[in-house]
Amino acid sequence: MDSRSQRNQSRAERSLRSALGLARPAGRQEDIPATVHAIAVALDECRVRHIDGAALLEGTGLGADEVASPNLHVNRGQEQRCFRNLLRCSGVPSIGLSIGARLHVSTLGLAGYAMLISGSVMQAFRCMGQFPLFMGLYFDVRIDAHAGGMSVTIGRYNGEPDLEVFQADMCLSSLRLIVSDLVGKPVWPEQVQLARRTPRNAADYARHFGCPVVFNAADNRLVFTSVDGTEAPRLANEVSFNALHGQCEVLERQWAASVGTRFADRAKELMARDLVRFKSMTALAGALHLTERTLRRRLDKDGITFQSLLDDVRRDEAVRLLDDHALTVAAIAERLGYSEPRSFRHAYRRWTGKTPRSESDADA
Repeated sequence: MDSRSQRNQSRAERSLRSALGLARPAGRQEDIPATVHAIAVALDECRVRHIDGAALLEGTGLGADEVASPNLHVNRGQEQRCFRNLLRCSGVPSIGLSIGARLHVSTLGLAGYAMLISGSVMQAFRCMGQFPLFMGLYFDVRIDAHAGGMSVTIGRYNGEPDLEVFQADMCLSSLRLIVSDLVGKPVWPEQVQLARRTPRNAADYARHFGCPVVFNAADNRLVFTSVDGTEAPRLANEVSFNALHGQCEVLERQWAASVGTRFADRAKELMARDLVRFKSMTALAGALHLTERTLRRRLDKDGITFQSLLDDVRRDEAVRLLDDHALTVAAIAERLGYSEPRSFRHAYRRWTGKTPRSESDADA
């Protein structure tokens, strides 16, 4: 593909994203949804390096036991807090390379599986330009064919400035692995170009990528000569790809629509995971990396107080838990963060005008 056709392709992709309403995410990192894959991989890396997982998750409001849950929703603020903790705890500036080396194409979720059944490596990488939010990408990813091979370039970073080097290392390392996943065999670049000054640990990069690394380059880029982008993944299937691609378009649109979701709604989601812990404003503010004063101001902006937010979450959880007749009213009250069942009964009567259950059920 020559440079003119590549530019036309890029314009076509931008037109498609504009037509779908999939603009580049903007705003606070806490307002942008993220996938949990990189956090799970970072936990794996911590186990190998004998780093306490709690130290990795410090300040995120997340627990190690819930990271694998399909119902867990995280944001970029939480994800990047994990990255920052990992850098601090490991003391390894280039640890992003190790994280990327664990991020196979399957960690891109449904869009990753669409890439695996695409018609070519080129077509697979175009998915990254179409579904960056759903894939959890912090960079624009571009693939270019050239005489004797292809190159993969990342640019337009959209994350915290102090994590850009870590993110670039992780992304390029993962992209090298993804190319290998797509062609079904290990593929290594002929050259790596990095748009930064030569660091003291430059040897880490040559050792990791197994090729010369050029610093002070114009872009962050992987240059391949053993593949040219026309290779078809072994599982290529046009019908299945078209079906998955359509689902990814819907999901990318949904994720884009969730950017900027009301702060109160995100706080409620966090509280519902552990009402015993988050029945206090201090605990909730800490998990959201806010002072109590800032938390109160953010809730005021959404027209709600902490107490009414707590009541809303408790009421919704009470209705759900009361459907489980294996749970006593006393057990439900404890899960909702009440010190005694009587307080729960009074609150439930205030919310609904009814008692939670009959007195005999309540005392069972």
